[in-house]
Amino acid sequence: MRGKDRKVEGLNDEEDREVEGLNEGEEREVEGLNEGEEREIEELNEGEEREVEGLNEGEEREVEGLNEGEEREVEGLNEGEEREIEELNQEEVEELSEGEEREIEGLNEGEEREIEELNQE
Repeated sequence: MRGKDRKVEGLNDEEDREVEGLNEGEEREVEGLNEGEEREIEELNEGEEREVEGLNEGEEREVEGLNEGEEREVEGLNEGEEREIEELNQEEVEELSEGEEREIEGLNEGEEREIEELNQE
């Protein structure tokens, strides 16, 4: 039995070494996968950060463009309003002048009639 025991012990030793070798190999493989996954995750994170930064820069440019466009629109409105007010003011002045001229003409005509009437008397 001792021979069989030794043989079994030898097999057990070999199996133990084989299992230990597999375990060590699996550990190295798992460590390698973990390191690879970490690098991949880091690369993804960096890529996402760059993408987000790019989006932020793009959004800032878009907002700046909108702000500039709004400013131009407001300036255009202000200029347009100023022109409109100037035109209205000119029309009012012209209307007043015409009205005053008519009033003066009316007064002159009235005075002339009055003078004529007085002269006739």
